[in-house]
Amino acid sequence: MPKALYKVLVKASAADGNPNPNPIVWTPGVSMHTSAQVSDYFLCTSCEQRFSGRGEKWVLERCWRSDSAFRLQDVLASIKPDYVGKNNLAIYHAATIRAIDVAQLVYFAASVIWRAAARTWSPIAGHVPVKLELGPYEEELRRFLLDEIAFPRHAALLVTVSATKDEGANEGVLFPYHSKKESGCNQYRFWIPGITFQFFVGKSMTASLRACCLAQSAGHLIFYGPNDFIVSDMWKLMQRGQRKGALSNMP
Repeated sequence: MPKALYKVLVKASAADGNPNPNPIVWTPGVSMHTSAQVSDYFLCTSCEQRFSGRGEKWVLERCWRSDSAFRLQDVLASIKPDYVGKNNLAIYHAATIRAIDVAQLVYFAASVIWRAAARTWSPIAGHVPVKLELGPYEEELRRFLLDEIAFPRHAALLVTVSATKDEGANEGVLFPYHSKKESGCNQYRFWIPGITFQFFVGKSMTASLRACCLAQSAGHLIFYGPNDFIVSDMWKLMQRGQRKGALSNMP
């Protein structure tokens, strides 16, 4: 995850008046406040600058940053959706919204997923982040990030922007993980404040799934609505680890 995300979380926590504004790290084994970050020597300066300029900076300026600062949500909330489905999930054609840079969103998501697959990262709070197993799609993503090929045909990226500004539903980061296998495709997820990314890969990719892909759908679809499913995944993780320090008194 980009280093700047940690700054977003620390700033939001400090604004809430928390005596320890460092992020709370939740792992399967432990939950604790820490200033530690998942990092390692991996990419050259040129690649770091490429990732920053092609997605990270744009996305992090527009994700949830506080109860009153969520630029991407403001854009979607001000426009009539193209379709509203179950559970008030709204769908927009991002291709028609000038304030949304589809290429930046897609590149950012692809770079995060690829980094989670290309290396076993250093531990945090005694836990080694999950290394994604993408098979041949890891190399396809690498080549996509280098502008050598188009977005992988047997992949789909679904992006959902949270419809609430409430910090409890937005103030968090969930590292990339394998969620499940569905319709013959492997599903991976990750979450940054206010935005959920779902990445599917598999040769049995359905036409309906590809039609929802931000990168490949005709109108570059983007979703806007509840993020209950990702908050649920986060809550399950929070219940597993032993809580340390001030967190041991939490209900």
